[in-house]
Amino acid sequence: MKAADWLNAAINAVIGLLLGLVLHGIVQLVTDGAWGMALIVVMLGVAMLLLIYFDGLIGRLLDRIFPSGVRAAATPAKDNRKPLVRRLSLPAGLVLGVILALFGLADTILGLL
Repeated sequence: MKAADWLNAAINAVIGLLLGLVLHGIVQLVTDGAWGMALIVVMLGVAMLLLIYFDGLIGRLLDRIFPSGVRAAATPAKDNRKPLVRRLSLPAGLVLGVILALFGLADTILGLL
């Protein structure tokens, strides 16, 4: 493993931790009866992800229809598998975030940001 893999794993773990805290907060909204607010938060998140996805899709489509310049020769794709630590860091951070939020440490962790 390279140093960049460890750095990416650490960043993914922090992102997973924050997502775990958000997930616990959304579940708390639903159980407290504010399910409408939780639904709005989830819908906004899905809309943002769809915008990001369709932006890349539209960009690739426009590049295919209106190419700009000479294309580079096709190179065979390399099979670079990511190390296991890097692949499992996001789910591990997510689980850790939910567990820490269940213990009541969500405000403390978010206060550090």
